[in-house]
Amino acid sequence: MTRRFSTRRTPPSPAPGRASGARDPSDIVVPALIASAIALLVTVFALLLWRLFWRPT
Repeated sequence: MTRRFSTRRTPPSPAPGRASGARDPSDIVVPALIASAIALLVTVFALLLWRLFWRPT
């Protein structure tokens, strides 16, 4: 299992500019924005449900 992983990492990537992958700031910013937007929508939806269904006793 470790041999396959090491042989997979040894060949050089074809494009040196895109080789950094997640080190490129744009590759981090876009998923972070999507994740934060989804978290905000889930929070707003949960607060809306809480306001609709919560009854003070």
